[in-house]
Amino acid sequence: LAHILVSRGLQRGDVVACSVPTSLELAVCYHGVMLAGGVAFVTEATKEAPQQFTHFINT
Repeated sequence: LAHILVSRGLQRGDVVACSVPTSLELAVCYHGVMLAGGVAFVTEATKEAPQQFTHFINT
């Protein structure tokens, strides 16, 4: 995942949201972002997630 993120333009310090249920996929997302030099923002995947993202992006 880290290689894919970097190839798609992720730069050191970029914030990436990992919004998946607690699972292996969450661990892969978190570690992939960190290995690529990004900052992982982890939130529980719920119906409210889009509103949460909007709130955090705007603050």
